[in-house]
Amino acid sequence: MVSILVMIMLGIETVADIRSRSVSAVRLIIFAVGAVAVNIIFYYQSIWSMIGGIAVGAVLFLYALLTSESIGYGDCLIFVCAGAYIGFADNLELLFFSLLAVALAGGIYALAAHKTIKTRIPFVPCIMAVYFIMLVIKAVKGDDII
Repeated sequence: MVSILVMIMLGIETVADIRSRSVSAVRLIIFAVGAVAVNIIFYYQSIWSMIGGIAVGAVLFLYALLTSESIGYGDCLIFVCAGAYIGFADNLELLFFSLLAVALAGGIYALAAHKTIKTRIPFVPCIMAVYFIMLVIKAVKGDDII
């Protein structure tokens, strides 16, 4: 159930990111509050794991502040919200592979469209693709998909 909620959140924000190059802070806050509620009801992860997952996004916010928003605040909020759902370890894995995916996608886009490497591209679609791949790998390995 949690993975479905995360995919819904990422799907909605992917469409928004592609269309307008922004995500909705209000929607993401609603999803984050929902994550806390779902965890209280079903207790599928420890509070410390949830706090750690949120901390990954918070550290990303600090990075965005220090680098004049080289990564958007909305993208940071995506990781805060995802971290509330999936916890520290999975959110850290999601961040790492999403950064690799966006670097690869940006490089391909720069070569194909004759753009510079500084050209901004939507990040949320890469996050969603990586999360989907993470779910497929867990399913193939026989791990529980929450």
